[in-house]
Amino acid sequence: MKVIKELEPYCSEFLCTYVDKEGLMKGTNINFFKKLRKATKNGLTAAGGISSMEEIKKLEKLKINSVLGMALYIGKITLK
Repeated sequence: MKVIKELEPYCSEFLCTYVDKEGLMKGTNINFFKKLRKATKNGLTAAGGISSMEEIKKLEKLKINSVLGMALYIGKITLK
């Protein structure tokens, strides 16, 4: 989290991938992203393991955007 404060003046937004869950379709770590949200007021986009609309809604409540990969690719989440 320390690096975020160091980079914050030079960035308008951060893209963070939770690599431990990347591509596994087992959900992401919402608590990790909550900590990131508290660490910066800059825009924040989450990636890595997001596999349900429930997770997307939780991230939205934290004012965090979501990046979808495998969940969209295999049809677990649709754009409808």
